[in-house]
Amino acid sequence: MKFLISLIILHFLFVQIYSFTLYRAQKPNHHSGSDSRNKSENVDLDETDGDSFDRMRNVLGSMNPALGLMHRIRYREKK
Repeated sequence: MKFLISLIILHFLFVQIYSFTLYRAQKPNHHSGSDSRNKSENVDLDETDGDSFDRMRNVLGSMNPALGLMHRIRYREKK
């Protein structure tokens, strides 16, 4: 019985890990230098414009409203 419970918990953890997908932000149009990345390739927040950060915040907020609110507050403090 303990083995079955352990197996179910491990299965749940692996499903959670592999089902999480990274947010795919669009490449900013004003990116400097030559760039051969696809439009939908993953990019760091450092490379994105303000709109991409807002889209990231909205995605996080839809996954966990408290997390979205936290990002909204931190973003306002940075400005």
